[in-house]
Parts: sequence; structure tokens; C-alpha cells
Amino acid sequence: MMKLEDARDLGLKLFELGFTPWLAETGDGYIVRILLEGEIINVFRFDLELLGNN
Repeated sequence: MMKLEDARDLGLKLFELGFTPWLAETGDGYIVRILLEGEIINVFRFDLELLGNN
């Protein structure tokens, strides 16, 4: 899981790409979620790095 600052940065990047992310607190940190085609998707920083959007 991510620290709050990392999750916030990821959420801002997703927002800039046109998504509406929200942060969810887990037992060991935070996770960023988006709604995509009716499904809740958990997004992690390495997902963006694989796409080259870092």
C-alpha cells in the first residue's frame, strides 16, 4: 500500500488524465480507486510507470 502523500500524488495524476479517483484507507496505508465502466478498480503507482506516464 502507499503512504498518504504518494496516494495523493497518484490521484492528482489520474485526475489530470480525466479520471475521478478517491483514496481509501487500508490497514497498512492508502489505495487509490477509480470507477471504470461500472467497476471499481484499484490503481497502483507501478500501473502508471508501466504505461510510461510517470
